Amino acid sequence: AKEAISKAFGTGICEKFLLTSVSVLGGNEGEPIIELDDKAQKLLAERGAKKILLSLTHTDQLAQAFAVIVS
Repeated sequence: AKEAISKAFGTGICEKFLLTSVSVLGGNEGEPIIELDDKAQKLLAERGAKKILLSLTHTDQLAQAFAVIVS
């Protein structure tokens, strides 16, 4: 999920966006909730966006995350 979010920003994991820049938590209904550190919040603002949507799925053999930055 962190890699998908970093790619949605267009940076990947790098100096501007560290693995520690984002946390994915579980919401009340099981939905993924994204928490960004100050660096990632700044990147979000620079892109004129307000939130990130994240979809997660998995099987016994695979895991997938899809992130979209929304303005």
